[in-house]
Amino acid sequence: MPFVLSALQPVLTQSTPSNPTGTSNTTGLMMGLNQSITPQITGRLLVIICGNISNGTGTAGNGGKVQIRYGTGSAPANAAALTGTTAGNQVSSVLERATANDPQCFMCMAIITGLTAATTYWIDVALAAIVAGTTSITNLSFIAMEI
Repeated sequence: MPFVLSALQPVLTQSTPSNPTGTSNTTGLMMGLNQSITPQITGRLLVIICGNISNGTGTAGNGGKVQIRYGTGSAPANAAALTGTTAGNQVSSVLERATANDPQCFMCMAIITGLTAATTYWIDVALAAIVAGTTSITNLSFIAMEI
């Protein structure tokens, strides 16, 4: 009888989530990106989320802040209360000129460790306005890979 070697492969997911509805909340709300991954081997993920961030006030000093969050169970919806575990730094973007909805690039990255293999994790971001106005994220790219 021949020996068949079957190996688990690290997982990778890449997508372009739809633009979520922005928020004027200064504490932060979940954006409901509805992304998930199920690590198979290491329990370590590299997560990268990037796109544009803007604020609708058109007042210098306003802006937005965004941070990766993850968890198990049902993924949060857009505008849900903050939930899950934070990962990586909170990235801030502040308007330097008085131009409403002037998009700036942002990138959030994190290595998440200690996950359980064969367990599905949702990945999302929390978004908050810095001072006032509606902060939005658009043109998103999402990558999560087991490392």
